[in-house]
Amino acid sequence: MLFTVFAGIAQFERDLTSERTKEGILASKKEGNILVDHL
Repeated sequence: MLFTVFAGIAQFERDLTSERTKEGILASKKEGNILVDHL
């Protein structure tokens, strides 16, 4: 049961990180910054 709780918290954190990243990229594009994906 404890593992399930930690897995749920980890998923929540991943979702938050993804959401913040997407919001940051969108805000940066609105400001006119150029984003480059380096390989």
